[in-house]
Amino acid sequence: MKRIGLVLAGGRATRMGGADKGLVTLCGEPLAHRALRRLAPQADEVWVSANRSFPGYRAVLPEGTRVIPDLRKDFPGLLAGIEAAMAAVPEAERDGTWIITVPCDSPFFPANLSEELLRTALSLGTDAVFAEAGGSPQPAFAALRSTLLPRLSSYLDQGGHRVRMWLEELGAAKAGFPDLSDFRNCNTPEDLEEAAKRAAEGEPATGSSAS
Repeated sequence: MKRIGLVLAGGRATRMGGADKGLVTLCGEPLAHRALRRLAPQADEVWVSANRSFPGYRAVLPEGTRVIPDLRKDFPGLLAGIEAAMAAVPEAERDGTWIITVPCDSPFFPANLSEELLRTALSLGTDAVFAEAGGSPQPAFAALRSTLLPRLSSYLDQGGHRVRMWLEELGAAKAGFPDLSDFRNCNTPEDLEEAAKRAAEGEPATGSSAS
């Protein structure tokens, strides 16, 4: 089994003034780099999904990091980034390859995220599982077998774009995590300030819930 971590950094970031969120810094570190660093011990390799600022990503990410652009135009959402990553996996390897997704703007996701997602998926025999914390679904944090590519492409072709809706259509399982604050993300400059306080003080931040 191969685990590919995928940092999702291809959104519009409208509540962050349109800035490329993956390149926004938290305590001097770009959010995409922080997410990659946290995810790297949990995966065999880590890719970044992005749609713009490619020179910027090449400048701040470790040399050789694979940056995957969407196959679709006009920023269609997180699922398009996941689709592009699945398509980048050689077809012969898809059955044994899992994509572990995290949004770039959630700087404190659990160190055992990949382990728990895959443990749940394998124990239940499912091809899709996502996180839930404190009863709150966190669909952007998911483990997906790459063989789901045709079903994902079909959903996008039909105009679908909501991550949670697609996962529910699949009958995806949920993996429980104890602390909702670990999944908080930085949608606004105010969220980023709270995250900086947590990074500096080790206290839970109060940013927006990932969706």
